[in-house]
Amino acid sequence: MTTPYELSPQQHDAVSALDGPQRYQHFIARIADTQVVYGLRTEEGWVSACDDAGAEGMPVWPHPAYALACAAGEWADGTPAAIDVFDFADDWLPAMSAQAVNAIVFPTAAMSGVLVEAAKLGEDLEEALTKY
Repeated sequence: MTTPYELSPQQHDAVSALDGPQRYQHFIARIADTQVVYGLRTEEGWVSACDDAGAEGMPVWPHPAYALACAAGEWADGTPAAIDVFDFADDWLPAMSAQAVNAIVFPTAAMSGVLVEAAKLGEDLEEALTKY
């Protein structure tokens, strides 16, 4: 895994302010490039969230600083943790899909993330990885 890229406060704020589809595209491009994805872990395991219908999702980010910005409220004990992008694509996403767990891509501190089926995220990620 590569080290996270440099992220200035201005870049953090600008990317966080993008709308959902733009953050999703940024996420895909960055994790394909850096070959690492980040989640939040607590002592109990990886953080997750449920939508109003009860569908479970796992939040993921392209950089630990974005994850850390969301470590508040129910996720206050969360610490950013790296996942190798190939493990994520080959193992995590299929397992999430089999368990009907969605990905919550790049939620912001306001908790607005892009809800994506794990299989769809896997397809988009595989396509992006072929470019690297």
